[in-house]
Amino acid sequence: MRFVVLSSNIINEKIARPIMNNKGQVLIARNTVITKKILRKLQQLGITSIYIVSEIKSDLDDVIDLTERKKEVSEFKEFTNGLIYNMNKSGNSSVNKRIKIYRNINKQIDAIATKLINSVNYSRKISMVDIKSAEDYLFEHQINVCILSIYIGRKLHYNNKNIKKLAKAALIFDYGCLLLENKDLISKLKLTDEERKEYKTHTTLGYDFLRNNLDFSITEIIPSLEHHERVNGTGYPRGITGDKMHEFSRIIAIADAYDELTSSRIGKPAFPQSEAIEFLMGSAGSLYDFEFVNIFVKNIIPYPRGSKVMLSNGDVGFVINQNRDLPLRPKVIVVEGDKKGLVDLADETNVTISKVIIK
Repeated sequence: MRFVVLSSNIINEKIARPIMNNKGQVLIARNTVITKKILRKLQQLGITSIYIVSEIKSDLDDVIDLTERKKEVSEFKEFTNGLIYNMNKSGNSSVNKRIKIYRNINKQIDAIATKLINSVNYSRKISMVDIKSAEDYLFEHQINVCILSIYIGRKLHYNNKNIKKLAKAALIFDYGCLLLENKDLISKLKLTDEERKEYKTHTTLGYDFLRNNLDFSITEIIPSLEHHERVNGTGYPRGITGDKMHEFSRIIAIADAYDELTSSRIGKPAFPQSEAIEFLMGSAGSLYDFEFVNIFVKNIIPYPRGSKVMLSNGDVGFVINQNRDLPLRPKVIVVEGDKKGLVDLADETNVTISKVIIK
């Protein structure tokens, strides 16, 4: 299978991964041929990229089962939508009743975090990106950031106690976005200066809400304030440097950036994994924690099997296998060019991959 941007170019191709809603129900089945009608349906669902059956046989293994991922998104959405209602409901209640509501909210997040921790296959490398809908983008984004964060945490050899805290922090880190008065700011790609100023308040809005109303620990809520801080001090809201940021915040900032880069949105095509890796590596030590970035990118497959790529000599082909010690130099079957057939980039040192073709 290979990742492509939704366009008329993929008509007559087959869907490689079922399109599911966040209740785990299949909306469009695997191997469905993409017609104009199916294309319109995908667009109506707010989906801007999908996996299609590649020209070569290539199944990809995700670090978490698709059905389980969607189920947790659904549970998290229900929790999030009910949070404000429960908080408002508790306003006129007795102290004991409010405490009970607060504890129940914490238990809900704890349960979702536990399921995700137990569902991730840490022996696999990250080779797939999640397909998001416009309607549920924020909820899907937070689940993905949680998955990526606990994946990094395991690679850092966190114990179970710290993994749980990190997972809970990653589930609630972006809650401030739902507290913005203008919700359109979440989906807009270009913001005016005033809109950008308002959007940036989501960090303090989320942190203040969680700190003043719920009983999460400080380590679980501090990333809601710090996830847009940068290690060189150029972030917001406080402009602190990496040595002042909590470790969880530095991990979540990387997971947040990677999922944002590899997500398609209306008006913004996704970056292929290779380009997202390149961005993170180029920003390691300046924007993001150097050690954590290096651990993370070593566990991402930059060119998954089935990827359509253009080589530096102009040839076009498909990645058919990885070279374990040289992830940027996989084996490629060339189908367009002067020299068709297998090219092992580990041997062809004068040839590199110039780009991934996702259109």
